Amino acid sequence: KRKSFTKEEILVVAKDFELALEDMGEGSHSLGVMIQLTRIYAFYLDDTKKAMRLINQALLLPVNRKTIAELKILKADIYVVSNDIWEASLLYMQVEKEFSEDIVGHEAKFKNAKVFYYDGEFDYAKAQLDVLKASTSKLIANDAMQLSLLLQDNLGIDTTTAPVQMYATADLLMAQNKFDQAIAILDSLEKRYPFHSMVDEVLFKKAEIYEGLQKWDLAIEFYTIVSDAYAHDILGDDATFRLAKIYEERLGNKEKAAENYKKILFEFSGSLYTAEAR
Repeated sequence: KRKSFTKEEILVVAKDFELALEDMGEGSHSLGVMIQLTRIYAFYLDDTKKAMRLINQALLLPVNRKTIAELKILKADIYVVSNDIWEASLLYMQVEKEFSEDIVGHEAKFKNAKVFYYDGEFDYAKAQLDVLKASTSKLIANDAMQLSLLLQDNLGIDTTTAPVQMYATADLLMAQNKFDQAIAILDSLEKRYPFHSMVDEVLFKKAEIYEGLQKWDLAIEFYTIVSDAYAHDILGDDATFRLAKIYEERLGNKEKAAENYKKILFEFSGSLYTAEAR
């Protein structure tokens, strides 16, 4: 029941998409295939050159403004993976400016705030995130609120921003699929600042990385610590929800999943996940 995949399987899927694209030819009618293939290259096969070529072709197609904006966001995401974060920022800003009242603009604004956060410009990032807490998109508003709270709770406690900067760097490495490097930074953050208020965030981030690597046992181990030992903190319900999802969707363990969904209902009654958990 494990929904996991190997590099070989991804290469097979990429091949299928490539053949489909050869058949159809690159054009507005095959834009969906082009986008999927771009994502596979950039985020699963670590081939940003091929991803860039495809996204640039897609941007030349006669499509509507909204689609162009979505393609620009995808291109910016590829720049983030390639570590060209300021090139990414420029594109996010273009979309944000053109669609300031639209969800696609809010998404670009959020991703641009993250660029500043990665770079250690925490005050500017937080100001942008605080604006987005009012976004009409629940998901963006929630993500913005979480990152804003992370900055609020962990900056200004002491004079050093070093732990937050280490965490932000690990976050960027994770976005770039450099999981081992991200884990190494989080490990040294824990060692150097064992009593810092970020410990629950660090544990949660490790769990997220292990989940991305499909190491379910390790993901479960770290999410469980956050769910049990840091239940009073902001990530308690997130960790519990992730546990439920892993048990249900990845491991096919309905009992364990139900147990965690119930925990959200009874122990985290104010959680955003209560409706879904129910």
